[in-house]
Amino acid sequence: MTSEDLISIEQIRATIVRYAWSVDQADYVAMARCFTPQGKLHVSRTMTLDGREAISETLGKRALARGHGTAGRKFQRHNVTNVDIELDGDTARVRSYFTVFTEIGLDHLGRYEDRFARLDGEWLIDDRRASADAVSARSRFAPILVGETPVFTEGQ
Repeated sequence: MTSEDLISIEQIRATIVRYAWSVDQADYVAMARCFTPQGKLHVSRTMTLDGREAISETLGKRALARGHGTAGRKFQRHNVTNVDIELDGDTARVRSYFTVFTEIGLDHLGRYEDRFARLDGEWLIDDRRASADAVSARSRFAPILVGETPVFTEGQ
């Protein structure tokens, strides 16, 4: 592994962190800038968003409808772990786990499977598949996740 590889790995990790912080702060414009201009976000089996504008607008509207980002009443915190990065020139395959906490506690958890691309020296998400492994029955994300994902209740 070269020093350039190590720099690329840290830049990819920084993009992953910027994505999580942006989403948690309800800054969907900043979050969308973590993607290439033509980047894709597969939110569920039935929803794929193409390009920064669609990602920002769609997720921003959905977040406001759930109450995220309104008067500080609702919050979310993405924790991303076990980041596995395989570099291949100016692209990378990245896998990680995420856990999301909201005002109810553990809200949902799952995996990201990403393809990153280096664009003008910056590592950006070109394709992200977000797969939920479990979702709380009380989750405000339940409308999009339930039916695709096992539901858990407190005490499980």
